[in-house]
Amino acid sequence: DEEACQQAKTYFYRAKDMEDPGEKVFLYQRGLRICPQSPRAHAELAEAYARFCETREAIGKWREVLRYDPDYPGGRERLQVLQDHLANAKNATSSKKKRVQ
Repeated sequence: DEEACQQAKTYFYRAKDMEDPGEKVFLYQRGLRICPQSPRAHAELAEAYARFCETREAIGKWREVLRYDPDYPGGRERLQVLQDHLANAKNATSSKKKRVQ
């Protein structure tokens, strides 16, 4: 509801200015528990996860963004980049394991 989302904005604004990635993630998560339908907050959290090298979590958040707003600017492209990054990382790991064996 609108009142809850107004309350959540306090957390979102604090998170946006936060330098510490762990604190940034915590604040976005806290705000999203109050107002889960904010595509922008999901996008900001996704990017915090990506900077924290938590690619799977970032992908999940971008999927949430697109669930709430299928036309979110740059959302599909960013999701694809992260999925490609994850696939490439898996392939690199798989190749290393084959060389070691």
